[in-house]
Amino acid sequence: MDTPHWHGYSYLRHEHPPAYTYRTLLAQSAREIKTTVTTPEDGLTWLAQRLEEHPMREGDMPADTKLEWAEVSLRTPSDVVWGYPTGGRYAEQLLLLCQGTGCPAPPAR
Repeated sequence: MDTPHWHGYSYLRHEHPPAYTYRTLLAQSAREIKTTVTTPEDGLTWLAQRLEEHPMREGDMPADTKLEWAEVSLRTPSDVVWGYPTGGRYAEQLLLLCQGTGCPAPPAR
């Protein structure tokens, strides 16, 4: 079996999107993938950068708490899926666990 890794997706939308099954992103084009990480530490770095680019509103969950929860998910390992309003838009940050079966973009070896 291939080494587990995560594919990162990042979207900034004009409004909250309708409900969808985010795991379907893995079946779509690899062009949507913004990053592929192989360690929880790299995943946390990528998520922290997204929060810097598109911060949450004042009064929302503190960024440190959000990152702590993400670390637990990444170490499990499982997906991290965030959606939140930011600057009049809606940000989505996703790290989806991929274990190689039908992988759209395997990590470089």
